Amino acid sequence: MSRREPRVLEEEEAYLGPVAVAQFIDSHWISAWPMTWTARGLVGIRNGFGRWTGTQQKLVYGNGITELPNGAAHWPGRRTQLPGT
Repeated sequence: MSRREPRVLEEEEAYLGPVAVAQFIDSHWISAWPMTWTARGLVGIRNGFGRWTGTQQKLVYGNGITELPNGAAHWPGRRTQLPGT
């Protein structure tokens, strides 16, 4: 029997927020659909990525984020669409 990766819980998604979730999908730490943790993502979470300390969050592409006028975030190499869309 194969091991299925765990689903990303709604509570986890809400805690991480949209920027961290987008970065985790871009870096293949979360599979986009259905949203499940990959082995690399579970290691990243164990290493503190996504964790909030006050108003600061440890992100994959932490220092390269630019906030766009529409409230979105951009970082070098960001995918603009999910595969197949």
